[in-house]
Amino acid sequence: MSVLLELKGLRRDFSGEAVLDGLDLAVERGEILSIIGASGCGKSTALRLIAGLDQPSGGAIVWPTGQPRLGYVFQDPTLLPWANVFDNVWLPLRFAGVRRGDAAEAVRSALRLVGLDKVEERLPRQLSGGMRMRVSIARALVGEPELLLMDEPFAALDEISRERLNAELLELRQRLGFTVIFVTHAVSEATFLSDRVAVMTPGPGRIASLETIDLPQRRDTTTRLTAAYFSACEALSLRLRTAGQAVQ
Repeated sequence: MSVLLELKGLRRDFSGEAVLDGLDLAVERGEILSIIGASGCGKSTALRLIAGLDQPSGGAIVWPTGQPRLGYVFQDPTLLPWANVFDNVWLPLRFAGVRRGDAAEAVRSALRLVGLDKVEERLPRQLSGGMRMRVSIARALVGEPELLLMDEPFAALDEISRERLNAELLELRQRLGFTVIFVTHAVSEATFLSDRVAVMTPGPGRIASLETIDLPQRRDTTTRLTAAYFSACEALSLRLRTAGQAVQ
């Protein structure tokens, strides 16, 4: 794989206090890389810096082959409550100057990808939590991103919905080939989703270790029942403990 993104000595200070200090990380094109660590270690800050939503206090963000198209999925779906599903997914294209009619094919294609092509006229309040998150993912996919940034997107969902969306994310990556950087607190989620996991130290955050997840490329709900999966979870939990972090 080629390197899509490099973080070199990345630092971010808030009010004179370092949240990130010396963060080094290379992300390979086409992989799912999870970032895991305790609250306050700078996981979400790193994601915002990569997205350009914030600026580093030091270090560099390097795109060796040029900055790719980005999609961002927040922890909360952040849907406009007065807008229907179609218009919420259209939003980034609307900001880019694409008229509603011209965006229709792209919006409906994104909704089909997440299984919501039958509910485009519904308002957010008429959707379940899992469906609202699917709308948020469709909104991130509508611009055909090469890199999808996901900040604990499934944390507020029940376990069944979370596991279902984990599996659907893997299917989407398999079909579309985008790269994913996924922030999570959950060892089980990071293990199931990832090709590699970056374990962060307590704040100020830096990478304590990079772990390769030795599971088959194609994974489904039965993967979570295998000895290999349990072994990988246990190994990742150990890395968190040795990094001085509490497993959540």
